[in-house]
Amino acid sequence: MEYTHLPRKILEPYWGNKEKTQVICKFSYEGGPIVEAAVTDTENGNPDWKEIFETFTVKEVDDLTENTLKERLENHELRKSFEKDEKARAKNDILFDAKLDAFEIEVIKNSKNRDYKSSIRKAKTLVEVMAYTSALIILENEK
Repeated sequence: MEYTHLPRKILEPYWGNKEKTQVICKFSYEGGPIVEAAVTDTENGNPDWKEIFETFTVKEVDDLTENTLKERLENHELRKSFEKDEKARAKNDILFDAKLDAFEIEVIKNSKNRDYKSSIRKAKTLVEVMAYTSALIILENEK
């Protein structure tokens, strides 16, 4: 369906490149969709480009660009922080599961060696859990 004949508003224009030859904006059509578009001026003159700069000043587009970049940077930092937290949470879940698995091994479960069992519980890495578990199994099997 063609919406170009419907009245529209231009929303949130910002520069699409450093040369300021492209504007990214949203066209909100009355009774229709909101369409994001990249607009450039043409040799013959682009009516969309003309409409953008009849509605917004270059300074306003500069300011919106700065705000858009700042918002994207903040979102990027939040996403990085979230991903870091997710990785840490996943690592802790794996560590916890490894400790549970270690204590389900009969030899470990029945061992009276409190020091090694405590070391397994206090282990900070998966490698430590495996090392203490292996060492305790070897010690118990030598008895």
